[in-house]
Amino acid sequence: MLYAKTKRIASLLCVLLLTLACFGCSAPAGSAGKGQIYLYGETHSVPEINQKEFEIWDYYYHEEGMRHLFVEYPYFMAEYLNQWVQAEDDAILDQIFQDIEGTQGHSQTTLDFLHSIKENCPETVFHGTDVGHCYWSMGQRYLSELEAAGQQDSEQYRLARENIEQGETYYGVGYNKGEHDNVYRENTMAENFRRAYAALPEGTSIMGIYGDAHVWVYEKDYSTGTVPSMAGQLRETYGDDLHTLDLSFADDVSAVGATETVTLNGKEYTAVNLGASQGMQFWQVLDAYEDVKDLPRALHNFRCDAYPCSVENGEVFLIDTTLQDGTVERRCYRADDPEQARTPVTVGFTAEE
Repeated sequence: MLYAKTKRIASLLCVLLLTLACFGCSAPAGSAGKGQIYLYGETHSVPEINQKEFEIWDYYYHEEGMRHLFVEYPYFMAEYLNQWVQAEDDAILDQIFQDIEGTQGHSQTTLDFLHSIKENCPETVFHGTDVGHCYWSMGQRYLSELEAAGQQDSEQYRLARENIEQGETYYGVGYNKGEHDNVYRENTMAENFRRAYAALPEGTSIMGIYGDAHVWVYEKDYSTGTVPSMAGQLRETYGDDLHTLDLSFADDVSAVGATETVTLNGKEYTAVNLGASQGMQFWQVLDAYEDVKDLPRALHNFRCDAYPCSVENGEVFLIDTTLQDGTVERRCYRADDPEQARTPVTVGFTAEE
């Protein structure tokens, strides 16, 4: 085995390593440096995933000064959440949950997640970048309230009206049949994201939470397979400033962010757990690339689209595979220049203990 010892650290430090070191150190939110975009994929309304997402956001909020949380909600729903965060009661949230009854997000898990944010991160600003789901109820009510307040000429009114039109286009004539325009939705989610992010001060770093298929940077849309996923389109815009991790990939999401000390060619490094699935466990080795970039290449490579995260040049990974006899085979990979290959891959290399 290449590793010297295993250790687990406190939850906060796990999150720190996962969000900063694992994805490359980011400029603090609002600094003069380039803002970083951290997207996390989820299966909706899974308690363990929502808890991990809250831990990560709680760290970003309190330690990095982030305030902007992008979510897979319509624009007007996020605006209602922003009102609710500042409200003294749950009347707004209760109405939202009446509107979304029957959807995947209508769950106690979602309520608990949102309450955790309100109680612990009260300056959170939600940004909804999905098409206008529930435009016929929530969206129209939001517009009516703006009209009653004489705000028909406001930016909020314009964006809400546009979001409602997006919902009408997405659902179209096939609403009752479930025949929705998912290509339009994927493209529009990327457009809405760019618009919302561009409106923030330069250098702002943000976190986003979306269904897993929307953050697979190397894949096409999950419905038709004809256009790049939302994250794939965003990576064309933001390059290596965009980082993704699919939390739904892991068999045990609580293990994501745990660390292990590994030894490559006699030198110790910290490796961060990215998740395990179907007998394969993924680790990212921090600050190792310069030491291993010239080590001999192995015959095996590993496709970037099979990782649970986005892959960037200069990163090093370990993959542990449990074989049929119960033994664990560990292989080493590095991202020399994954964008050069027709099918992006990380390059296998050999290292000694």
